[in-house]
Amino acid sequence: MIGYSPTRAATYCTENYAGERLELLAPLYLPGAEKILLLDHPKHLPNVIESLKQDGFVRIYVNGKGIRLDEWEEYATKLTLSKKSNVDLGIDRLRVNPDEQKRLAEAIENAFQRGHGLLKICLTDHAGKTEFLSETPANVESDLSLAFFQQEELTPRMFSFNSHIGACPTCDGLGGFPSLHDPLCTDCCGERLKAEYRAVTINERNISQFCQFTVPEARRELESWTLTENQRTVAEQALGEILTRLKFLENVGLEYLTLDQKASTLSGRTDFYIR
Repeated sequence: MIGYSPTRAATYCTENYAGERLELLAPLYLPGAEKILLLDHPKHLPNVIESLKQDGFVRIYVNGKGIRLDEWEEYATKLTLSKKSNVDLGIDRLRVNPDEQKRLAEAIENAFQRGHGLLKICLTDHAGKTEFLSETPANVESDLSLAFFQQEELTPRMFSFNSHIGACPTCDGLGGFPSLHDPLCTDCCGERLKAEYRAVTINERNISQFCQFTVPEARRELESWTLTENQRTVAEQALGEILTRLKFLENVGLEYLTLDQKASTLSGRTDFYIR
């Protein structure tokens, strides 16, 4: 899961869409999404039109169709606003330019404020294709009904199946049920953690998938990561400690172990080195 500050989101747009035209939107209602937004039903949109006009906004979008707020009365009677209707507020239209990072970041900040932490990017040069960025850590898909939004700060216990905070509640972090023929738990697919913490990924792998690596595979994976300067500043100490421990295990001949290997399968000598 990734969370974006306005500056980080502006950098993301510059790195991925330099020279392209974008329209930045603030979602006001998304069908099927659990995210709390300004409208709890599109039928309430008429109640906020005047306020949005007074705040200087020009355009609203209903199911992708742009409507000028000063022409709202003309269109209002023709609209069918149901729970299947998408409603977005137009924030800014611009061409991504490194020299206008400040304008881009300010527009994104405005979109996050109006979209309750959610930004919708319309890629004008790509036939209106859209992308979502979230201010809070989230696994945001194009289909927002599948998205998960993390509402609290991530802590190590969330990624431990030995903690009730992180453990899958169905199998209690065991990954399966020993008394059954099928050892896997269908809720967590044998990965032992709650779904919301399995949704947190780095390089498209969650912690359970990463721990399936052997010691040298894990070391090579970490060494292959390409991090931004900010990411490296945050992760440098932890990465250094992990790599030191992995290299130690290789040096004492335990390179055959996987990171998720159960203690009950280890010999006494191996257990000694790990401890």
